[in-house]
Amino acid sequence: MLIVGADIESTSAAPAETLLAPAFGALVLLIGCGITLSGWVRASIDGGIARTRLETSTRSSPVAAREEGADAAHSAMYTSPFDDVYAQLACDLRLALSRHLAFERDSIGALQQADIGLGNAERAVLVEPLRASGHQRVGTAQALLAVLSPTDTVRTGHAIASREAFARARRLAPNDPLLLVECARAALDQGAGDWALASAEALLALSPRSGTAWALKAAALLQLGRSESAREALEAASLAKWEAGSERERAMVELARRTLGASSASRTR
Repeated sequence: MLIVGADIESTSAAPAETLLAPAFGALVLLIGCGITLSGWVRASIDGGIARTRLETSTRSSPVAAREEGADAAHSAMYTSPFDDVYAQLACDLRLALSRHLAFERDSIGALQQADIGLGNAERAVLVEPLRASGHQRVGTAQALLAVLSPTDTVRTGHAIASREAFARARRLAPNDPLLLVECARAALDQGAGDWALASAEALLALSPRSGTAWALKAAALLQLGRSESAREALEAASLAKWEAGSERERAMVELARRTLGASSASRTR
């Protein structure tokens, strides 16, 4: 039956529109997934480049490798903004570059890179506020800035911020040995022997045969002027088990032995 006044064209077009709507939605979804996948792949590639450059720079310390790695990590961080791993990687590369520039006596460049590293670490915390490793990197960056800062007021501010960040990390991961290592290292860099000693002893409570832990304790005791206790810790370090990645602590042991040997020689004269 024909209804008087009905629009025949509109009634025939209605089913077509009904069919086109889900198809259009599916196309939009497909395009969105393609863009997301493309971004994820790009972030993965940049992240891989950054990790490779970090490993290369750790072995041979070329500035170019660190800069390229930092740029790649930065790109990955913004291509995949909700993944804190890339922000942490960018932070690690910037701090490594900052330390190298400080060793080369480029204080301005070192400060700039440390400040960028701090921004990357803070971004990681923003993305994953309950991940201890992000807060640890904030603490490490703040500690480096405290060492590099030219004035006492700024240095004190960074030192306080460093302790606060490490305290937050410790609350989130109280039994993380790598966190305790970084905490002790940061404390030693700032000349905070008491804080370094507390961190080293907490690490020894978790890993009593750790060469890294005994080396950190020896360095902290030496910084506090407790030479005899430092000698005992060095002896324990020589009998302990050394972990991979403890080159810095092995160098600490050698330096501490030379320092203690020199002080003993001066007393016997």
